[in-house]
Amino acid sequence: MKKIISFVLVLVLLLGVCATVGAAETDTELQQKFYNYCLEVLPEDMKPSEDDLVKITFAKEMDYGTLFAADCLWIESEKTPVYKTIGNFFIQSDYTNYPYDLGIYVCSSTDEIYTLEDAHNEGIIPDLSVIKNISENYSTVKLGEDDKYAQAVLSKFFEEYTYGFEWNLNYYEGYEYYASDNLNQSTPDYVIISLNTNFYYDMGVTRFYGNYVMIDDNGMIPFYFGKCVYIPAENKLLSLDEAYAINLEGFEKAFAEGNLGKLMGDMDKDRKLTIRDATYIQKCIAGLMAFPKGDIVGGVGLDSAVVYISDFNRDCQRNIKDATAIQKYIAGLEY
Repeated sequence: MKKIISFVLVLVLLLGVCATVGAAETDTELQQKFYNYCLEVLPEDMKPSEDDLVKITFAKEMDYGTLFAADCLWIESEKTPVYKTIGNFFIQSDYTNYPYDLGIYVCSSTDEIYTLEDAHNEGIIPDLSVIKNISENYSTVKLGEDDKYAQAVLSKFFEEYTYGFEWNLNYYEGYEYYASDNLNQSTPDYVIISLNTNFYYDMGVTRFYGNYVMIDDNGMIPFYFGKCVYIPAENKLLSLDEAYAINLEGFEKAFAEGNLGKLMGDMDKDRKLTIRDATYIQKCIAGLMAFPKGDIVGGVGLDSAVVYISDFNRDCQRNIKDATAIQKYIAGLEY
C-alpha cells in the first residue's frame, strides 16, 4: 500500500513539473517573439544585444491570440505617464515603455505582434474591456460615445490627483454651459463632469451652492459628489467648491439646467422658485397641509446637521419667514 501511495505522489510531482515546464516554454516562446519584434522596430542605438532580455509582465490567451504586456530590460522605462484614448477606452500607464509607449501588445494567431492601438484599429481586438485588470500600473476608463473631452479631462486628473491610489473611475460628461456671448461657438465655457471614484470619506458631506444644496452620506475623493468642472479653453479642472469660490459665471444655471442638487424652497419640485412654493409653505405652517417627506434631506454633514428644503433663508427653522423670503427673492428684493 505504501508503495502505491509513493508511486502516486511521484506521478503527481512529475506531472506538476511537466506542467510548469510547459508553461515556462510558452512564456519563453512569447519572450523570443517579442525579442525579435524589438530587433525589428527599435532604432539601432536601442536594439538588444544577445545578452539582453525581455520580460513578459502579463499574458492572457484570447481567441485572436495572446494579449500581453512586456518590458525591454536593457532600456529603463521612463517615469513619465502615458495617456491614450483607444476606441471607447481611456488608458493610462504609469510609465513610458519601449518600443511602444503604452507597453501592451497582441501576438496574433499568425505570430504577428501588434501594439494595442494597431490591433484595435485592425479589428483584431475590438473589445478593450479585457484590459481593465491587466496590471496595477495601468488604469482604464470606459467612455461614452458623446464624451468629447475625456482625453483632456482624464489626463489632467491623473496628472493632478495621483495620491498613490489605484483609481477605478466612472466617467460621464453632462451639462455644457455657454455664456451669452458664446452661444454660436462649438466649445462651451465649461462642462460639468461626473467623475466617480472608488474612494470615499467615512463621513457625510453637505454643500450649499447659492440656492442649491448637495448632500451625500459619504464624501467622494477627490471630488465631493463625484462632480467637477472642466474649462476647455484653459484646460483647467475644478472641484464644485473651487468653481463656486471663484464665482464661475452661470454656475447656478448649471445646477438648474444640469439637474444638480436640490433647490432650496422648491416645494413642488419643478426646479423653479415661484409663488406656488411660498404658498405651499404658508399652508404647511398654517396646518392646512403637511410638509412632504422629501422636505428633510441629509444627516450629519460639514455645513448642516439637517437640511429642510422649505428652510429657504437657512436659519434651521421652517416658518413663515421662509415663505416671505421666497416672495422677496422672486421680486428681486433682498431677503
